[in-house]
Amino acid sequence: MDNRLFGIFFILTLLCYLLWGAIKILAIVVVSIMICFAIYLVVKTILERIYFNSTKFKKLKELLIENTVKCNELNEHLFELKSQFADYHSQDYGSSIYQDKSLYNYNRPLIGLLRNNTKNEHFCSLSVCRNAQNQPFKYLCKYFGVVPDKQTLELFESMFNDFSAAEEGKKILLQERQDILSKYKSYIPFFIRKFKKDLLFNKLGYSDIDISDYHIPKFSFIYISAAGNSSMTCDIVFDCNNLERFITYIDTKVAFSDTKAHQRTLMTKTLREAIKARDNFTCQKCGISILDEPHLLLEIDHIIPISKGGITTYNNLQTLCWCCNRKKGSKLLM
Repeated sequence: MDNRLFGIFFILTLLCYLLWGAIKILAIVVVSIMICFAIYLVVKTILERIYFNSTKFKKLKELLIENTVKCNELNEHLFELKSQFADYHSQDYGSSIYQDKSLYNYNRPLIGLLRNNTKNEHFCSLSVCRNAQNQPFKYLCKYFGVVPDKQTLELFESMFNDFSAAEEGKKILLQERQDILSKYKSYIPFFIRKFKKDLLFNKLGYSDIDISDYHIPKFSFIYISAAGNSSMTCDIVFDCNNLERFITYIDTKVAFSDTKAHQRTLMTKTLREAIKARDNFTCQKCGISILDEPHLLLEIDHIIPISKGGITTYNNLQTLCWCCNRKKGSKLLM
Protein backbone atom coordinates (compact mmCIF):
# COMPACT_ATOMS: atom_id res chain seq x y z
CA MET A 1 0.00 0.00 0.00
CA ASP A 2 2.80 2.37 0.93
CA ASN A 3 4.55 1.57 -2.36
CA ARG A 4 1.40 2.43 -4.31
CA LEU A 5 1.01 5.75 -2.50
CA PHE A 6 4.67 6.48 -3.08
CA GLY A 7 4.24 5.70 -6.79
CA ILE A 8 1.22 8.02 -7.07
CA PHE A 9 3.06 10.78 -5.19
CA PHE A 10 6.08 10.34 -7.46
CA ILE A 11 3.95 10.56 -10.61
CA LEU A 12 2.11 13.65 -9.35
CA THR A 13 5.40 15.28 -8.43
CA LEU A 14 6.82 14.49 -11.87
CA LEU A 15 3.70 15.89 -13.59
CA CYS A 16 3.89 19.07 -11.50
CA TYR A 17 7.57 19.43 -12.39
CA LEU A 18 6.86 18.95 -16.09
CA LEU A 19 3.90 21.34 -15.93
CA TRP A 20 5.98 23.98 -14.21
CA GLY A 21 8.68 23.54 -16.82
CA ALA A 22 6.09 23.94 -19.60
CA ILE A 23 4.72 27.07 -17.94
CA LYS A 24 8.20 28.57 -17.71
CA ILE A 25 8.90 27.74 -21.35
CA LEU A 26 5.54 29.25 -22.36
CA ALA A 27 6.24 32.36 -20.30
CA ILE A 28 9.65 32.72 -21.93
CA VAL A 29 8.09 32.33 -25.39
CA VAL A 30 5.35 34.89 -24.65
CA VAL A 31 7.84 37.39 -23.23
CA SER A 32 10.15 36.83 -26.21
CA ILE A 33 7.27 37.45 -28.63
CA MET A 34 6.29 40.62 -26.78
CA ILE A 35 9.89 41.86 -26.82
CA CYS A 36 10.20 41.10 -30.55
CA PHE A 37 6.91 42.86 -31.26
CA ALA A 38 7.99 45.89 -29.24
CA ILE A 39 11.29 45.98 -31.13
CA TYR A 40 9.37 45.69 -34.41
CA LEU A 41 7.13 48.64 -33.47
CA VAL A 42 10.10 50.77 -32.45
CA VAL A 43 12.08 49.94 -35.60
CA LYS A 44 9.01 50.47 -37.80
CA THR A 45 8.28 53.84 -36.23
CA ILE A 46 11.90 54.94 -36.62
CA LEU A 47 12.01 53.83 -40.27
CA GLU A 48 8.69 55.57 -41.00
CA ARG A 49 9.93 58.84 -39.50
CA ILE A 50 13.22 58.59 -41.34
CA TYR A 51 11.43 57.99 -44.67
CA PHE A 52 8.73 60.64 -44.29
CA ASN A 53 11.42 63.21 -43.45
CA SER A 54 13.72 62.10 -46.24
CA THR A 55 14.59 63.95 -49.44
CA LYS A 56 13.20 61.06 -51.48
CA PHE A 57 9.72 61.43 -49.94
CA LYS A 58 9.77 65.22 -50.37
CA LYS A 59 10.67 64.73 -54.03
CA LEU A 60 7.78 62.28 -54.47
CA LYS A 61 5.39 64.76 -52.84
CA GLU A 62 6.51 67.49 -55.25
CA LEU A 63 5.98 65.19 -58.24
CA LEU A 64 2.43 64.39 -57.13
CA ILE A 65 1.21 67.88 -56.16
CA GLU A 66 -1.03 68.32 -59.22
CA ASN A 67 -2.28 64.74 -59.00
CA THR A 68 -3.10 65.21 -55.31
CA VAL A 69 -5.19 68.31 -55.99
CA LYS A 70 -7.02 66.64 -58.88
CA CYS A 71 -7.79 63.46 -56.91
CA ASN A 72 -8.97 65.40 -53.87
CA GLU A 73 -11.30 67.50 -56.01
CA LEU A 74 -12.69 64.33 -57.59
CA ASN A 75 -13.09 62.77 -54.16
CA GLU A 76 -15.01 65.83 -52.97
CA HIS A 77 -17.21 65.66 -56.06
CA LEU A 78 -18.02 62.00 -55.41
CA PHE A 79 -18.95 62.84 -51.83
CA GLU A 80 -21.36 65.51 -53.12
CA LEU A 81 -22.93 63.03 -55.54
CA LYS A 82 -23.52 60.47 -52.81
CA SER A 83 -24.60 62.88 -50.10
CA GLN A 84 -27.37 64.77 -51.88
CA PHE A 85 -29.75 61.81 -51.49
CA ALA A 86 -28.53 60.69 -48.06
CA ASP A 87 -31.50 62.25 -46.27
CA TYR A 88 -34.10 61.28 -48.85
CA HIS A 89 -37.40 60.25 -47.36
CA SER A 90 -40.88 59.99 -48.78
CA GLN A 91 -43.13 61.59 -46.21
CA ASP A 92 -42.91 63.11 -42.74
CA TYR A 93 -45.69 61.65 -40.63
CA GLY A 94 -44.82 63.76 -37.59
CA SER A 95 -43.67 62.66 -34.15
CA SER A 96 -45.40 61.35 -31.07
CA ILE A 97 -44.66 60.50 -27.45
CA TYR A 98 -44.79 56.81 -26.59
CA GLN A 99 -45.51 55.63 -23.05
CA ASP A 100 -46.03 52.07 -21.87
CA LYS A 101 -48.60 52.24 -19.02
CA SER A 102 -49.20 48.51 -18.78
CA LEU A 103 -50.19 47.26 -15.31
CA TYR A 104 -48.16 44.13 -15.90
CA ASN A 105 -44.41 43.92 -15.45
CA TYR A 106 -43.61 42.64 -18.94
CA ASN A 107 -40.05 42.19 -20.15
CA ARG A 108 -40.07 44.28 -23.34
CA PRO A 109 -36.48 44.62 -24.58
CA LEU A 110 -37.41 45.73 -28.12
CA ILE A 111 -40.22 48.16 -27.38
CA GLY A 112 -37.71 50.98 -26.92
CA LEU A 113 -37.08 50.92 -30.67
CA LEU A 114 -40.51 52.41 -31.19
CA ARG A 115 -39.40 55.63 -29.54
CA ASN A 116 -36.45 56.15 -31.91
CA ASN A 117 -37.97 55.34 -35.28
CA THR A 118 -36.88 57.43 -38.27
CA LYS A 119 -38.83 58.58 -41.30
CA ASN A 120 -37.50 55.60 -43.26
CA GLU A 121 -38.78 53.03 -40.76
CA HIS A 122 -42.31 51.66 -40.67
CA PHE A 123 -43.50 49.61 -37.70
CA CYS A 124 -46.04 47.15 -38.91
CA SER A 125 -47.76 43.82 -38.35
CA LEU A 126 -46.02 40.50 -38.94
CA SER A 127 -48.03 39.85 -42.11
CA VAL A 128 -47.07 43.22 -43.63
CA CYS A 129 -43.41 42.62 -42.83
CA ARG A 130 -43.53 39.18 -44.47
CA ASN A 131 -45.37 40.47 -47.53
CA ALA A 132 -42.82 43.27 -47.88
CA GLN A 133 -40.13 40.60 -48.23
CA ASN A 134 -41.98 39.10 -51.20
CA GLN A 135 -43.03 42.37 -52.89
CA PRO A 136 -40.67 45.05 -51.56
CA PHE A 137 -41.33 47.74 -54.20
CA LYS A 138 -45.11 47.44 -53.96
CA TYR A 139 -45.10 47.74 -50.18
CA LEU A 140 -42.53 50.54 -50.26
CA CYS A 141 -44.84 52.66 -52.38
CA LYS A 142 -47.88 51.75 -50.28
CA TYR A 143 -46.51 52.34 -46.79
CA PHE A 144 -43.89 55.03 -47.37
CA GLY A 145 -45.97 57.24 -49.61
CA VAL A 146 -43.72 56.87 -52.66
CA VAL A 147 -46.04 57.83 -55.52
CA PRO A 148 -45.25 55.89 -58.73
CA ASP A 149 -45.41 58.87 -61.10
CA LYS A 150 -43.11 60.70 -63.50
CA GLN A 151 -41.68 62.94 -60.78
CA THR A 152 -40.67 59.92 -58.68
CA LEU A 153 -39.26 58.20 -61.77
CA GLU A 154 -37.08 61.21 -62.59
CA LEU A 155 -35.91 61.49 -58.97
CA PHE A 156 -34.77 57.87 -58.79
CA GLU A 157 -33.21 58.04 -62.26
CA SER A 158 -31.15 61.02 -61.10
CA MET A 159 -30.23 59.11 -57.93
CA PHE A 160 -29.15 56.07 -59.98
CA ASN A 161 -27.10 58.21 -62.37
CA ASP A 162 -25.26 59.95 -59.51
CA PHE A 163 -24.67 56.76 -57.51
CA SER A 164 -23.36 54.95 -60.59
CA ALA A 165 -20.94 57.80 -61.29
CA ALA A 166 -19.84 57.79 -57.63
CA GLU A 167 -19.14 54.06 -57.73
CA GLU A 168 -17.14 54.42 -60.95
CA GLY A 169 -15.24 57.34 -59.48
CA LYS A 170 -14.36 55.38 -56.36
CA LYS A 171 -12.85 52.62 -58.49
CA ILE A 172 -10.92 55.22 -60.50
CA LEU A 173 -9.44 56.79 -57.36
CA LEU A 174 -8.40 53.41 -55.97
CA GLN A 175 -6.83 52.43 -59.29
CA GLU A 176 -5.05 55.79 -59.44
CA ARG A 177 -3.41 55.09 -56.09
CA GLN A 178 -2.41 51.61 -57.17
CA ASP A 179 -0.78 53.04 -60.29
CA ILE A 180 1.14 55.56 -58.17
CA LEU A 181 2.52 52.72 -56.04
CA SER A 182 3.69 50.95 -59.20
CA LYS A 183 4.98 53.98 -61.10
CA TYR A 184 6.90 55.50 -58.19
CA LYS A 185 7.98 52.35 -56.37
CA SER A 186 11.61 53.46 -56.56
CA TYR A 187 10.64 56.36 -54.29
CA ILE A 188 8.74 54.19 -51.80
CA PRO A 189 10.30 51.50 -49.56
CA PHE A 190 8.79 48.04 -49.82
CA PHE A 191 7.40 47.95 -46.28
CA ILE A 192 5.63 51.28 -46.84
CA ARG A 193 4.08 50.08 -50.12
CA LYS A 194 3.03 46.81 -48.54
CA PHE A 195 1.86 47.72 -45.05
CA LYS A 196 1.48 51.50 -44.83
CA LYS A 197 -0.32 52.56 -48.00
CA ASP A 198 -2.99 54.56 -46.19
CA LEU A 199 -0.38 56.42 -44.13
CA LEU A 200 1.67 57.11 -47.27
CA PHE A 201 -1.24 58.73 -49.13
CA ASN A 202 -2.23 60.63 -46.01
CA LYS A 203 1.29 62.07 -45.75
CA LEU A 204 1.24 62.91 -49.46
CA GLY A 205 -1.92 64.97 -48.88
CA TYR A 206 -4.57 62.71 -50.43
CA SER A 207 -7.94 62.77 -48.69
CA ASP A 208 -9.51 59.50 -47.53
CA ILE A 209 -11.72 57.66 -50.01
CA ASP A 210 -15.17 57.02 -48.59
CA ILE A 211 -16.05 53.36 -49.22
CA SER A 212 -18.95 53.20 -46.76
CA ASP A 213 -22.61 52.78 -47.73
CA TYR A 214 -24.08 55.23 -45.23
CA HIS A 215 -25.35 57.45 -48.06
CA ILE A 216 -27.48 54.72 -49.66
CA PRO A 217 -31.18 55.22 -48.80
CA LYS A 218 -32.70 52.34 -46.84
CA PHE A 219 -36.34 51.73 -46.00
CA SER A 220 -37.18 49.29 -43.22
CA PHE A 221 -40.34 47.42 -42.28
CA ILE A 222 -40.14 46.46 -38.61
CA TYR A 223 -42.37 44.08 -36.68
CA ILE A 224 -42.18 43.90 -32.89
CA SER A 225 -44.42 41.58 -30.90
CA ALA A 226 -46.78 42.95 -28.26
CA ALA A 227 -44.52 41.71 -25.47
CA GLY A 228 -41.44 43.09 -27.23
CA ASN A 229 -39.60 39.77 -27.12
CA SER A 230 -39.55 38.93 -30.83
CA SER A 231 -39.10 40.97 -33.97
CA MET A 232 -38.63 40.81 -37.75
CA THR A 233 -37.24 43.35 -40.17
CA CYS A 234 -37.34 43.75 -43.94
CA ASP A 235 -34.82 46.25 -45.34
CA ILE A 236 -35.05 47.70 -48.84
CA VAL A 237 -31.59 49.07 -49.67
CA PHE A 238 -31.33 51.26 -52.76
CA ASP A 239 -27.89 50.35 -54.04
CA CYS A 240 -27.29 50.70 -57.78
CA ASN A 241 -28.73 47.28 -58.60
CA ASN A 242 -31.94 47.83 -56.65
CA LEU A 243 -32.28 51.39 -57.95
CA GLU A 244 -32.18 50.15 -61.54
CA ARG A 245 -34.86 47.55 -60.80
CA PHE A 246 -37.02 50.09 -58.97
CA ILE A 247 -36.80 52.48 -61.92
CA THR A 248 -38.16 49.74 -64.18
CA TYR A 249 -40.95 49.03 -61.66
CA ILE A 250 -41.97 52.71 -61.46
CA ASP A 251 -41.80 53.05 -65.25
CA THR A 252 -44.25 50.17 -65.61
CA LYS A 253 -46.71 51.97 -63.35
CA VAL A 254 -46.23 55.28 -65.19
CA ALA A 255 -46.71 53.66 -68.60
CA PHE A 256 -49.90 51.97 -67.39
CA SER A 257 -51.44 55.21 -66.10
CA ASP A 258 -50.19 57.51 -68.88
CA THR A 259 -52.85 58.20 -71.47
CA LYS A 260 -50.29 59.46 -74.01
CA ALA A 261 -47.89 57.26 -75.93
CA HIS A 262 -45.21 56.22 -73.46
CA GLN A 263 -41.95 56.81 -75.28
CA ARG A 264 -38.94 57.45 -73.08
CA THR A 265 -35.62 55.85 -72.23
CA LEU A 266 -34.87 54.60 -68.73
CA MET A 267 -31.63 55.50 -67.00
CA THR A 268 -29.88 52.15 -66.73
CA LYS A 269 -26.32 50.90 -66.66
CA THR A 270 -26.69 49.79 -70.29
CA LEU A 271 -27.90 53.25 -71.34
CA ARG A 272 -25.03 54.99 -69.53
CA GLU A 273 -22.47 52.88 -71.38
CA ALA A 274 -24.32 53.36 -74.69
CA ILE A 275 -24.21 57.17 -74.37
CA LYS A 276 -20.48 57.08 -73.57
CA ALA A 277 -19.82 54.84 -76.59
CA ARG A 278 -21.93 57.09 -78.84
CA ASP A 279 -19.87 60.09 -77.72
CA ASN A 280 -16.59 58.15 -78.18
CA PHE A 281 -15.90 58.35 -74.42
CA THR A 282 -15.23 62.05 -74.90
CA CYS A 283 -16.49 65.03 -72.91
CA GLN A 284 -18.88 66.97 -75.16
CA LYS A 285 -17.84 70.30 -73.65
CA CYS A 286 -14.05 70.36 -73.18
CA GLY A 287 -13.15 67.49 -75.55
CA ILE A 288 -11.05 65.43 -73.14
CA SER A 289 -11.34 61.65 -73.59
CA ILE A 290 -10.13 58.45 -71.99
CA LEU A 291 -7.34 58.43 -74.60
CA ASP A 292 -6.01 61.64 -73.06
CA GLU A 293 -6.57 60.53 -69.47
CA PRO A 294 -7.12 56.78 -68.90
CA HIS A 295 -8.45 57.29 -65.34
CA LEU A 296 -11.11 59.80 -66.42
CA LEU A 297 -14.52 59.80 -64.78
CA LEU A 298 -17.16 60.36 -67.43
CA GLU A 299 -20.70 61.17 -66.33
CA ILE A 300 -24.03 61.15 -68.13
CA ASP A 301 -25.65 64.57 -68.17
CA HIS A 302 -29.18 65.69 -69.08
CA ILE A 303 -28.74 68.46 -71.66
CA ILE A 304 -32.01 69.99 -70.45
CA PRO A 305 -31.85 69.26 -66.71
CA ILE A 306 -34.64 67.31 -65.05
CA SER A 307 -35.21 70.30 -62.75
CA LYS A 308 -36.05 72.38 -65.86
CA GLY A 309 -38.39 69.85 -67.45
CA GLY A 310 -35.88 67.64 -69.24
CA ILE A 311 -36.44 63.89 -69.33
CA THR A 312 -34.29 60.83 -69.86
CA THR A 313 -34.25 60.38 -73.61
CA TYR A 314 -31.42 59.37 -75.89
CA ASN A 315 -31.22 62.83 -77.51
CA ASN A 316 -31.33 64.66 -74.16
CA LEU A 317 -28.27 62.86 -72.77
CA GLN A 318 -24.60 63.62 -73.30
CA THR A 319 -21.23 62.59 -71.95
CA LEU A 320 -19.37 65.10 -69.79
CA CYS A 321 -16.20 64.74 -67.77
CA TRP A 322 -16.78 65.13 -64.06
CA CYS A 323 -15.21 68.59 -64.00
CA CYS A 324 -17.52 69.99 -66.68
CA ASN A 325 -20.56 68.29 -65.18
CA ARG A 326 -19.72 69.69 -61.77
CA LYS A 327 -19.39 73.21 -63.17
CA LYS A 328 -22.64 72.92 -65.08
CA GLY A 329 -24.78 71.78 -62.16
CA SER A 330 -28.39 72.43 -63.11
CA LYS A 331 -27.50 75.24 -65.55
CA LEU A 332 -28.24 74.99 -69.24
CA LEU A 333 -25.14 74.89 -71.45
CA MET A 334 -25.20 77.50 -74.21
